[in-house]
Amino acid sequence: MRTRLVEPVVHAVSAALNGLTGQPVVDLVSGFAARIPIDVIRHLLAIPADVGAATIRRWSLAWGDVVAAPGHVPTTDRAATLATAADLAAFLRQHVTDRIAEPGTAMIDGLIAKMHRGEIRREALIANLMMLVTAGSETTTNLLSAVLMVLADEPALWAIVRDDPEQVADVVTEVGRLHPPTQYTARRLLQPVTLSTGETLSAGASVMLMLAAANRDPLAFPNPERILLDRTAGRISHPVTFGHGAHVCFGAPLARLEVETAVRMLAARAARLGPRPRRAWRHNANLRGLACLLVQLDLDPAGGAR
Repeated sequence: MRTRLVEPVVHAVSAALNGLTGQPVVDLVSGFAARIPIDVIRHLLAIPADVGAATIRRWSLAWGDVVAAPGHVPTTDRAATLATAADLAAFLRQHVTDRIAEPGTAMIDGLIAKMHRGEIRREALIANLMMLVTAGSETTTNLLSAVLMVLADEPALWAIVRDDPEQVADVVTEVGRLHPPTQYTARRLLQPVTLSTGETLSAGASVMLMLAAANRDPLAFPNPERILLDRTAGRISHPVTFGHGAHVCFGAPLARLEVETAVRMLAARAARLGPRPRRAWRHNANLRGLACLLVQLDLDPAGGAR
């Protein structure tokens, strides 16, 4: 991860930054945070250049609405959303066929090789690729947008990031704890569990695990509403932003690589990151993220990563 994907991530961040040059007021969601993971997913899945970023974003948002709210599609046109998800599935089926005819060295080619060896069925491959398009872009976009929002709102924290890039990782961890891109997940209990209230949940019961609430538990994180960059010293619990244990998000290292690289490179080129009044959130209770984040940005066109 840290060797093969660093260059594609840096290239994606550079392209997004160059697109912001000369604009004093920008939307850091559409113009920056959403662009980077889409470019990385394009690289991993070898998506052709004639498939525009707007199309990939539309596919990702639609499938995110489907998988993030099982049983219903909130605040969207259900038929239109499912039709867009069907378009994504149809594209990926044809794309897999095309890659079989002309294989390459992208991640998708490795997955297709597994299919040929009988390790994964074709429809399971398509389903996993659909999840990669959404999980690889929406959650990363949400996390990066949240980090940028906090940095814009807190000049002292922005100064720390600019002066000491080594602290970016702790900033991402703390902002991710306060604003996790995935708010909850569902599990089925394998054995009875007794809660602190004395109530017992039976084996086989379905439960909702509130990741966002766990990340603000004052017993685990003293002063939970504050961003404390030294929590790693003496931390009694780890945030569950990316899950935990056997269910930890396997894309977490890539998400962190993208977000940390984006913040470091932005800080190296932007003298100012000032918030503007307009700010809007997506209407997705689980994949929580900003739909718009306007900021004033003084970007040095000749700057580079530190």
